[in-house]
Amino acid sequence: MLSALLFCLYLQVFAQQNKANETVFYQGMYSIPVLNPPKKAMSIEDAIAYKDSVISLEISFQSPKLTSIPKEIELFPNLKWLDVSYNRVSIIPREILNCKNLVCLDLTGNQYLQTLPDFLNELPNLKVIKLKDISSMSSTKRVALQKKFPKIYLDFK
Repeated sequence: MLSALLFCLYLQVFAQQNKANETVFYQGMYSIPVLNPPKKAMSIEDAIAYKDSVISLEISFQSPKLTSIPKEIELFPNLKWLDVSYNRVSIIPREILNCKNLVCLDLTGNQYLQTLPDFLNELPNLKVIKLKDISSMSSTKRVALQKKFPKIYLDFK
């Protein structure tokens, strides 16, 4: 699990450094692609134009707050890191299963999230789910989730 955590950290640093030849989304808005100077897009529709090269997507702190991970997430097959932190996400759609390369899912600060759907176990590369700063996650719920997802590191700290 340490390697998965390090990988998530790497992706976060990578997103901030904007390496060439990759499309990285960061800073709560869509940033399109990192070839030459980055362009900014204000909608997911713009991001979809680069869907095959997106490896990291940060849609945290949205206004208005997201109540669900957008179903359009299915259009990003190479996505490895998804950050939807500090929204009002309570629903994780099945469409996320199309993100077969997803390694890290950051749900930090989504206070309306009560549990995680079983189908997340079907994501073959998912190694880390960040669940920090969620007051509804009691110690009893944490233990139950850890049993439900034995192959995924659930980061509550």
